Amino acid sequence: MVGVGGPVRLLLGEAFVEVSEDYATEYCERKQEQLQARVEELGAEKEGIAARQMELKKALYGRFGNSINLESS
Repeated sequence: MVGVGGPVRLLLGEAFVEVSEDYATEYCERKQEQLQARVEELGAEKEGIAARQMELKKALYGRFGNSINLESS
């Protein structure tokens, strides 16, 4: 597994594994892509939740008027 760039130690779980520099770079790039995809998923979920929250606020203010305060301080 040792490549052109020399061996590097890659932390996998709780253990270090000696791999080639190329493998470690590819591994890190894949992990970064996976994490970026997760961040995008969570961002979309957050937007959906915020939109639903606004719908609920409108419905509650429509029903109760100004007798309730749903805004955070």
